[in-house]
Amino acid sequence: MTPERQLDRLEALFRHSYPVFWVKYSGEIDEPIMRKAFTLLAEYYPALRGVILNTGDKFSFSVSNNTPPEFTSLTGTEDDLRNSARYRPHHTRGLSRLILVKGEDSGYVGLQVCHTFFDGPSLVTTLADLWQIYSDLINGSMLMPRDSRSIPAPPSTVMESIWNEEDLAGQNGKSSNSSYEFPDRQEIDSDVFAIEHRAVLSIDETEGLIHASRNIQTSLHQLICGVVLNALRGEMRTTQSTTPMSCISQVDIRNRVVPRIRPMEIGLVTFVINTHLDVRPDDDSVSIAKYIKDHLDTEIPRRLRSDPVQDDKRTRGGAKAPERTCSAFVLNAGAVPKFTHPKNLDTIDFGIITDHMINPNLQRIKIPEFHVYSYDGRLSIIGRFPRDIFTESATTGIVKRYTEDLIAAGKAT
Repeated sequence: MTPERQLDRLEALFRHSYPVFWVKYSGEIDEPIMRKAFTLLAEYYPALRGVILNTGDKFSFSVSNNTPPEFTSLTGTEDDLRNSARYRPHHTRGLSRLILVKGEDSGYVGLQVCHTFFDGPSLVTTLADLWQIYSDLINGSMLMPRDSRSIPAPPSTVMESIWNEEDLAGQNGKSSNSSYEFPDRQEIDSDVFAIEHRAVLSIDETEGLIHASRNIQTSLHQLICGVVLNALRGEMRTTQSTTPMSCISQVDIRNRVVPRIRPMEIGLVTFVINTHLDVRPDDDSVSIAKYIKDHLDTEIPRRLRSDPVQDDKRTRGGAKAPERTCSAFVLNAGAVPKFTHPKNLDTIDFGIITDHMINPNLQRIKIPEFHVYSYDGRLSIIGRFPRDIFTESATTGIVKRYTEDLIAAGKAT
């Protein structure tokens, strides 16, 4: 097996990470045809059938032409999908797996891939192609010939001058010597994983929120950051005149560079910006969102130009990150359009399972994380809270606060 290329340092850090993007369907899946669709998909995307090899002090990637990607079929629910995802492929034996979970009149199709080559936009694009191929096969349509795509280029080709140590440090937990022989699901203590909640807005509520963000001249991401931080602040007990807070935003450069970077062309083209702020008692979600906007509007262009930091001035004069008493990491997975589906089946929901929710060997998250995306026009926020900091009842209250505030913000416009 001949190595295709070496991994750069960020790709190597992600070699242990195997997230799952899933689609919930109603109706009945034809399993043999879905299996065939996945085989055809892997012929189109060689990264799905690749392996990562340890070549001494470096890691390299190679395409395996003789090993089809793994296909797992189960009967059950979303919990069974999560339990199956814990036994993910080993990076030396394959980088992807399709998990089909069939229920009585609905089920799940989960695509689990190595994060080294597949980031959010790449996974969404690949899943969309899977459903298109499946629909064409089930409908008897003629499949258009496709040339095999090349493997993604190293992110360092565009990111080396943009990354800083903060971007790389957050991935160190993924580079540990993780065991691939996970214990049986009955033996895994649920306290290992973060507390997770998902809030879903209706189409009308989502449209109202988008309209609200335009009215106050922030992005939807910035408005959601403000609402989430304000909800977290409500859980804090402080005697200070201001509340020191921090919001970490993940910035994807795909649409910020020319020419734009297409999904599966280069992965992991993101960096993080940490906005520190001291929030006053009379500040509301909109005020916080505008503080975050001001900082991001300055920092994103600077990072893209690879300019050095001139000083340590922060929005509202906040202190440095370790002194923040309340922090959140907000990731924007974007707007996911409804996937193609045959007439006797519907794709009714979409979700994300991160490695921290299925791999007990990874470091626990240290601050709340929020995955934000929309599917078919409905906004979802998956909130994950460190179990050693938050109680179940506290997280329920936080989620209730930011969900109600988001809906209220949309109705106020």
